[in-house]
Amino acid sequence: MEWHTQSAYVTGRGHLARNLPCQDRTCTMTRNDVTAVALSDGAGSAPMSQEGAACAVQTVCELLCEEFERYSTTATAHEMRTELLTVVRDGIVRRAQQLGVHYSALACTLLAGAVKGDRYLLFHLGDGVIGYQKNGKLLVASSPDNGEFVNTTVFVTSSRAPASARGMRGIQPAMEGFLLMSDGCEAAMYHKTRKKLAPLAGHLFLRAELLEHQIAEKQLEKLLQTLISGCTTDDCSMALLSRTTNTFGHWEKLNQQQQAAVLGIMTQNRNRRRRMIRRYAAAFGVKTSSAG
Repeated sequence: MEWHTQSAYVTGRGHLARNLPCQDRTCTMTRNDVTAVALSDGAGSAPMSQEGAACAVQTVCELLCEEFERYSTTATAHEMRTELLTVVRDGIVRRAQQLGVHYSALACTLLAGAVKGDRYLLFHLGDGVIGYQKNGKLLVASSPDNGEFVNTTVFVTSSRAPASARGMRGIQPAMEGFLLMSDGCEAAMYHKTRKKLAPLAGHLFLRAELLEHQIAEKQLEKLLQTLISGCTTDDCSMALLSRTTNTFGHWEKLNQQQQAAVLGIMTQNRNRRRRMIRRYAAAFGVKTSSAG
């Protein structure tokens, strides 16, 4: 069963108002039969954190694709997270030297995941959330690390990074997908006190599997720009890994309300909704069983 990716990041209202760039970055990659995604949230207090974020996501995806077999078999979880952090930090230091600034100017968080068949690897440093869906149920793999004080976190460049980095791995045939999100998305997508994902996350997994890739990714970006960015002033980013299983991702198994949610149809009029579903499904290239 093939894994698919999609990602997007958008500039928050706070940065738009001050004419500042988006400091979030995402990356997706497929190499050596490994599929990887990553996102990084640049520190607002670091003047060139978007450079650090871009370096971090590219570096971690390359390393996960190259070293997946070793990380998932012979290396321990501690060795995996230590090596990932070390290589990413070294890359950020080199990038800072190229830019002629101190490496702290490139401070950023980092979330990443990689899959090959039923095996997975996860890495998390800082705030943001890594969630997943298994057997149709939304769960949280790794919660935000907000450090010692409210509105603070740990960055790749922080002295506490080695002690705070998390590395996870496993084998799970029932896994349907992973969702990585920056802290800008938490207000709309994550319940902090209950440590639960919002139901909207399930719709994202369905869209990723049932719609053509470009359309699903455009819908993800539109969601970030409208619904999610409206709940925060922060930059927002998401990255997904998803796949179709025997019990997930089949259009014909969804009821009309679920199909409407996947397509972004809001009307409550049943006849109009039915007509819109047919039209949108054809326009969006919905993948059906008959279509393979």
